[in-house]
Amino acid sequence: MTLIFRCISLLTVPLILLIGCDYQKTPSNNIQTTSKLESLADTSAQKTALSYFEWRYLDYDDFQRPLFSDLDYWFKDNNEEIKNTLEVAEVLSADDIALALIRYSVGSNIFRDAVWLRKYNGKWTVSSNQYFSTYDDDPFKDGNPERAEEIIDKEDEWTENSSEKF
Repeated sequence: MTLIFRCISLLTVPLILLIGCDYQKTPSNNIQTTSKLESLADTSAQKTALSYFEWRYLDYDDFQRPLFSDLDYWFKDNNEEIKNTLEVAEVLSADDIALALIRYSVGSNIFRDAVWLRKYNGKWTVSSNQYFSTYDDDPFKDGNPERAEEIIDKEDEWTENSSEKF
Protein backbone atom coordinates (compact mmCIF):
# COMPACT_ATOMS: atom_id res chain seq x y z
CA MET A 1 0.00 0.00 0.00
CA THR A 2 2.82 2.41 0.83
CA LEU A 3 4.44 1.53 -2.47
CA ILE A 4 1.30 2.72 -4.29
CA PHE A 5 1.29 6.03 -2.37
CA ARG A 6 4.99 6.57 -3.13
CA CYS A 7 4.41 5.96 -6.84
CA ILE A 8 1.45 8.32 -6.87
CA SER A 9 3.40 11.04 -5.04
CA LEU A 10 6.39 10.62 -7.36
CA LEU A 11 4.13 11.07 -10.37
CA THR A 12 2.02 13.82 -8.83
CA VAL A 13 4.84 16.23 -7.89
CA PRO A 14 6.28 16.54 -11.43
CA LEU A 15 2.74 16.82 -12.81
CA ILE A 16 1.92 19.68 -10.42
CA LEU A 17 5.17 21.44 -11.29
CA LEU A 18 4.47 21.03 -14.99
CA ILE A 19 0.92 22.34 -14.70
CA GLY A 20 1.98 25.18 -12.40
CA CYS A 21 4.53 26.58 -14.83
CA ASP A 22 3.23 29.60 -16.72
CA TYR A 23 4.21 29.77 -20.37
CA GLN A 24 4.82 33.32 -21.53
CA LYS A 25 5.80 34.28 -25.02
CA THR A 26 8.66 36.77 -24.99
CA PRO A 27 8.39 39.45 -27.68
CA SER A 28 11.16 39.02 -30.21
CA ASN A 29 11.30 42.69 -31.19
CA ASN A 30 11.79 44.52 -27.88
CA ILE A 31 14.52 46.76 -29.29
CA GLN A 32 12.49 47.64 -32.38
CA THR A 33 9.38 48.40 -30.28
CA THR A 34 11.28 50.63 -27.88
CA SER A 35 13.00 52.60 -30.61
CA LYS A 36 9.73 53.02 -32.49
CA LEU A 37 7.95 54.32 -29.38
CA GLU A 38 10.78 56.70 -28.59
CA SER A 39 10.74 58.06 -32.12
CA LEU A 40 7.09 59.12 -32.04
CA ALA A 41 7.93 62.55 -30.62
CA ASP A 42 9.37 64.87 -33.25
CA THR A 43 10.20 68.54 -33.66
CA SER A 44 7.38 68.67 -36.21
CA ALA A 45 3.84 68.60 -34.80
CA GLN A 46 2.59 67.15 -38.10
CA LYS A 47 5.05 64.23 -38.02
CA THR A 48 4.31 63.48 -34.36
CA ALA A 49 0.55 63.47 -35.00
CA LEU A 50 0.89 61.11 -37.99
CA SER A 51 3.27 58.79 -36.11
CA TYR A 52 0.94 58.65 -33.12
CA PHE A 53 -2.17 58.00 -35.22
CA GLU A 54 -0.46 55.23 -37.17
CA TRP A 55 0.93 53.64 -33.99
CA ARG A 56 -2.37 53.92 -32.10
CA TYR A 57 -4.70 52.75 -34.82
CA LEU A 58 -2.83 51.14 -37.71
CA ASP A 59 0.33 49.30 -36.57
CA TYR A 60 -1.31 46.06 -35.51
CA ASP A 61 1.34 43.79 -36.99
CA ASP A 62 4.31 45.51 -35.34
CA PHE A 63 3.01 45.17 -31.79
CA GLN A 64 0.60 42.24 -32.14
CA ARG A 65 -1.73 43.88 -29.66
CA PRO A 66 -5.11 42.35 -28.93
CA LEU A 67 -8.25 43.81 -30.44
CA PHE A 68 -10.55 44.99 -27.66
CA SER A 69 -13.17 47.16 -29.30
CA ASP A 70 -15.26 47.45 -32.40
CA LEU A 71 -13.14 50.47 -33.32
CA ASP A 72 -9.97 48.33 -33.17
CA TYR A 73 -11.55 45.82 -35.56
CA TRP A 74 -12.77 48.58 -37.87
CA PHE A 75 -9.30 50.12 -38.12
CA LYS A 76 -7.69 46.72 -38.67
CA ASP A 77 -10.20 45.79 -41.41
CA ASN A 78 -9.65 49.11 -43.24
CA ASN A 79 -5.96 49.41 -42.44
CA GLU A 80 -4.48 49.69 -45.95
CA GLU A 81 -7.03 52.15 -47.27
CA ILE A 82 -6.63 54.37 -44.22
CA LYS A 83 -2.83 54.29 -44.50
CA ASN A 84 -3.06 55.29 -48.17
CA THR A 85 -5.33 58.28 -47.51
CA LEU A 86 -4.10 59.42 -44.08
CA GLU A 87 -2.97 63.04 -43.89
CA VAL A 88 -2.69 65.95 -41.50
CA ALA A 89 -4.92 68.59 -43.05
CA GLU A 90 -3.87 71.39 -40.72
CA VAL A 91 -1.96 72.07 -37.51
CA LEU A 92 -3.22 74.87 -35.30
CA SER A 93 -0.75 75.91 -32.63
CA ALA A 94 -0.71 78.13 -29.60
CA ASP A 95 2.84 78.35 -28.24
CA ASP A 96 3.37 74.94 -26.57
CA ILE A 97 -0.01 73.40 -27.45
CA ALA A 98 -1.14 72.34 -30.91
CA LEU A 99 -4.07 70.61 -32.54
CA ALA A 100 -3.50 68.37 -35.55
CA LEU A 101 -6.56 67.87 -37.75
CA ILE A 102 -6.34 64.44 -39.37
CA ARG A 103 -8.23 63.21 -42.40
CA TYR A 104 -8.53 59.78 -44.03
CA SER A 105 -11.09 57.91 -46.07
CA VAL A 106 -12.61 54.49 -46.49
CA GLY A 107 -14.55 54.11 -49.71
CA SER A 108 -16.44 57.34 -50.31
CA ASN A 109 -16.56 58.20 -46.59
CA ILE A 110 -14.22 60.87 -45.27
CA PHE A 111 -13.25 60.66 -41.61
CA ARG A 112 -11.88 63.48 -39.48
CA ASP A 113 -10.03 63.07 -36.20
CA ALA A 114 -7.99 65.42 -34.05
CA VAL A 115 -4.89 64.93 -31.92
CA TRP A 116 -3.81 67.39 -29.22
CA LEU A 117 -0.07 67.88 -28.90
CA ARG A 118 2.15 69.57 -26.34
CA LYS A 119 5.73 70.73 -26.78
CA TYR A 120 7.97 69.04 -24.25
CA ASN A 121 11.75 69.44 -24.20
CA GLY A 122 11.72 70.85 -27.72
CA LYS A 123 9.68 68.02 -29.23
CA TRP A 124 5.99 67.76 -29.98
CA THR A 125 4.41 64.99 -27.92
CA VAL A 126 0.85 63.72 -27.77
CA SER A 127 -0.88 65.55 -24.95
CA SER A 128 -2.22 63.42 -22.12
CA ASN A 129 -5.09 65.92 -21.99
CA GLN A 130 -7.09 65.27 -25.15
CA TYR A 131 -9.92 67.56 -24.07
CA PHE A 132 -9.97 71.28 -23.46
CA SER A 133 -13.13 73.16 -22.53
CA THR A 134 -14.20 76.57 -23.79
CA TYR A 135 -15.92 77.00 -20.42
CA ASP A 136 -12.52 77.31 -18.76
CA ASP A 137 -11.41 80.93 -18.32
CA ASP A 138 -8.02 80.17 -19.90
CA PRO A 139 -8.12 76.64 -21.40
CA PHE A 140 -4.44 76.52 -22.39
CA LYS A 141 -3.25 78.49 -19.35
CA ASP A 142 -1.25 80.78 -21.63
CA GLY A 143 -3.03 84.10 -21.13
CA ASN A 144 -4.76 83.97 -24.52
CA PRO A 145 -8.23 82.46 -23.96
CA GLU A 146 -9.61 83.81 -27.26
CA ARG A 147 -7.03 81.93 -29.31
CA ALA A 148 -7.66 78.78 -27.27
CA GLU A 149 -11.41 79.06 -27.84
CA GLU A 150 -10.89 79.43 -31.61
CA ILE A 151 -8.75 76.28 -31.74
CA ILE A 152 -11.17 74.28 -29.56
CA ASP A 153 -14.12 75.40 -31.72
CA LYS A 154 -12.18 74.38 -34.84
CA GLU A 155 -11.69 70.88 -33.37
CA ASP A 156 -15.42 70.58 -32.64
CA GLU A 157 -16.36 71.75 -36.14
CA TRP A 158 -13.77 69.45 -37.74
CA THR A 159 -14.81 66.26 -35.93
CA GLU A 160 -18.55 66.98 -36.24
CA ASN A 161 -18.17 66.90 -40.03
CA SER A 162 -16.70 63.40 -39.96
CA SER A 163 -18.46 60.37 -41.37
CA GLU A 164 -19.67 57.84 -38.82
CA LYS A 165 -17.54 54.72 -38.50
CA PHE A 166 -20.49 52.51 -37.62
